[in-house]
Amino acid sequence: MDEAERHLIDDFRDRVRKLAFTPMPTGRVAEARSGFEAGVENNRLEGLHASEGDRTFAAMLIEERVPVELWTRLGADYARALIAARDAQAAA
Repeated sequence: MDEAERHLIDDFRDRVRKLAFTPMPTGRVAEARSGFEAGVENNRLEGLHASEGDRTFAAMLIEERVPVELWTRLGADYARALIAARDAQAAA
């Protein structure tokens, strides 16, 4: 994971902290982490591998207790922002 991706994850952490949502109940945190890891393993079996950035982004969502229901939207926004950042780096 490069510095630009770390910075992007930090930006998303700030964004998440400004969102109005009911935090994931403490009891669901371990369940969410386990579900993410199971998904990573299923993808690995299919030949897809989670990057360090993917894992760090998911860990941030879990640490901030973001409800799982928001993960898809935030993940899509993150992926778009990461692609845009990579495109900008390539163009520079």
